[in-house]
Amino acid sequence: MAVYTKFSKDDIKSILSNYLIGDLESYEGIQEGIENTNYFLLVNQKKYILTIYEKRVKEEDLPFFSKLMGALNKLGFKCPVPILNKRNEAISKFGNKKLMIVSFIEGKAKDVLSPEDCKSVGREAARMHEITKNFKIKRQNDLSVYSWRKIFNSVKDKCNHIHKDLPKLIESNLVDVEKNWPKNLPKGIIHADLFNDNIFFKQNKFS
Repeated sequence: MAVYTKFSKDDIKSILSNYLIGDLESYEGIQEGIENTNYFLLVNQKKYILTIYEKRVKEEDLPFFSKLMGALNKLGFKCPVPILNKRNEAISKFGNKKLMIVSFIEGKAKDVLSPEDCKSVGREAARMHEITKNFKIKRQNDLSVYSWRKIFNSVKDKCNHIHKDLPKLIESNLVDVEKNWPKNLPKGIIHADLFNDNIFFKQNKFS
């Protein structure tokens, strides 16, 4: 279930009044995903995705995502394009929620990826790394090694239900990783949420 923020038709019409893309014909909540709320919109016979950013996403990170998508698209990389509002901004606000409307990518996710599918995904990920090499924008990876202790601490008490020695095992491994994590690794923009449910295929080809 990924529709955390429930919007009525009037709510979405009100959001669209801040854009120049036309009038709402239909909308539908998208169930896939776990982080944000997403709606499919049909506006003047064109498809869009409305994303409402929920608690886990920091507001100060949103310009990074919109700039990245815009810049990638200009260089021919297949990804959603942020739609600018009447104030020429990619990020809008409705109530206390920040949101973005982006173009629709045709295709569907596959439950099972074949080796050939994985190869095409790898090729596109590598292309993204090459394209973004000289981008000036950046953000910290919140799910890198320095976030792992906080995650572990939040589940530590439950680990011994699986095995009494599991908390001790994780703790010793975590200490080892924190101590020996290399400091001079190459840095760059990555897709840190790369799961099969957000990779689309059309007529069995990566889209």
